[in-house]
Amino acid sequence: MTRGKKGKISSKVFYAKNDLLRKIGRNVQHYREKNKETRDQFATNAGLGKYFLYRIEFGNANPSAMTLKKIADYFGIRIERLFK
Repeated sequence: MTRGKKGKISSKVFYAKNDLLRKIGRNVQHYREKNKETRDQFATNAGLGKYFLYRIEFGNANPSAMTLKKIADYFGIRIERLFK
């Protein structure tokens, strides 16, 4: 992360990270809805916690690469699709 003169994290980095997390969340929600699953159904079937999935979909969680792979595999898509 880049830090300014007083050691504060640059707002550009903060907003870029948040935009990416929101994009991932929107894509996870899109594929879940395309599969006609509720959050509870998807979380259970994919082996994720319900609250964690909720946080991912709303861009409030920072899922690991392994979690994103698990989600992509569940939907039968390449992991890159979650970032587009």
